[in-house]
Amino acid sequence: MAPGEQAGSSSLRHRAAPNASTSATTTTSSTSGSSLSTTSSKSRPTGTSSAPTTYYRLRLGTFPTELHNKDISREEWRQLAERIEVKDKDGTAAAGDLHVEQMQKKSTTAPVVPDLDKIEPMDPLMHTERIIGITLYLSLNVTPGLLPLFLLSRFLVLPFCGLSDLVYESAGYYLNIAILLTILFPAFLFSLEFFILQPLLRKRYPKLIYAYDLMFNQTKGDDNFFKNQYLFSEWLSMKYLSLQLIWPTEVDEILDKYENGIFVMIPHGPAPLAQTCYSMWSKLFGTAETKPCALTRWTCAPVLFKLPFVSALLRSLGYIPANGKKIEKYLELKQSIGIVLDGIKGMFYQSKKRETACIADRKGIVKIALKTGKPLIPVYAFGQSELYSVLQDPFGILATVSTKLNVSILPFFGRFGMPYGPPYRKPVAVVFGKPIDCFVEGSGSGSGVTSAITNDQVDLYHGKLCEEFENIFETHKHAYGWGHKELRIVA
Repeated sequence: MAPGEQAGSSSLRHRAAPNASTSATTTTSSTSGSSLSTTSSKSRPTGTSSAPTTYYRLRLGTFPTELHNKDISREEWRQLAERIEVKDKDGTAAAGDLHVEQMQKKSTTAPVVPDLDKIEPMDPLMHTERIIGITLYLSLNVTPGLLPLFLLSRFLVLPFCGLSDLVYESAGYYLNIAILLTILFPAFLFSLEFFILQPLLRKRYPKLIYAYDLMFNQTKGDDNFFKNQYLFSEWLSMKYLSLQLIWPTEVDEILDKYENGIFVMIPHGPAPLAQTCYSMWSKLFGTAETKPCALTRWTCAPVLFKLPFVSALLRSLGYIPANGKKIEKYLELKQSIGIVLDGIKGMFYQSKKRETACIADRKGIVKIALKTGKPLIPVYAFGQSELYSVLQDPFGILATVSTKLNVSILPFFGRFGMPYGPPYRKPVAVVFGKPIDCFVEGSGSGSGVTSAITNDQVDLYHGKLCEEFENIFETHKHAYGWGHKELRIVA
């Protein structure tokens, strides 16, 4: 689901980012983050990187069912999190700024947070439901585009192509089959999901929120979004992805300071399933005790709000269109925003040797952060780009057309070789970097704010965001088994 920013030129930018060589031990010590200075420069900051020294890890793939509930406190979730303090080779806590050159010389054999690539076992009923449920959701995304295309081809294009009788009959036969499959396949999946799988799950786990509840047990207000984000499918997706959540203590500190923020995730991949475990964002990353949860709203391409069924689901979960005014509105209401920054263009890059993030010219969200004074919280989803196999377009035609139309036209395949089917059962590790404090002179709501934010400031903070993505990737890639990969940031 793509943010609605447009991609620019295809220039390439890559540099060697720092490698972290540290061992991880569980202790009770804590660390505090350092503030970011505000200077005006178009150059990207280089040379130093302040590494987090204390992380929390929550293994959501083994999360107890009874805790996936709106009424459970944030503290009950956090009690299950591991506290991991990073140590240098001499056993002392890592602290202060480390030069890039120094960090590159360190060994990369000891991961900061180990075992990011672990796959957890899954109950067969849950497993089956995710295979059917995810395929149903994707088919509902694809069908509104495919069905009109097949109907137009069959009844308005084919009769006027001047084909021989044999070719005409053959083409008509296959188009008829395509039309029937496009209609019947989602209907078959819907029947399995709503009349067999969900009733079985409801008997076993009656306290979870099911699709029936979203349709018929709705109330008004933000409390309804909080409840809906505990939809049973999100809990099962956490298990299907063996999802792990890793964040440094600096994330808690800055959210306690500002009450809400902007989660900026990469990469998009063919389907950004890591973002869809919505409950964890609103539950874990709220504010101080007086207001335990700040609702997190994710953005998506506006075209998705025009799809039947899909639009109703997205609205019920608190989604908003990727629109600057909408984002600013909800930030001012003390709600957090989540955005997958590389958007539609980020769906088309897949390689065994490198990860590619199309964010070099994605600066709109940075300007919003500076305008509202809210922090940017970089998030890297390890494994998200490999949940599906993408049919590569060597000429880039599909990527160009998709970007222009703001609608993805991307053939991809999952398990069983099924197009737009269930994803591969690969682990996903969602790792947070150090937050970027974007409060500068001129930040905050009110008239005249936009003119106070300069292009130099936007460039500077966008550079900090890109650098932190590289730091996350290089620090944690070995723990995920991606030591051979590099991260490229392109436009």
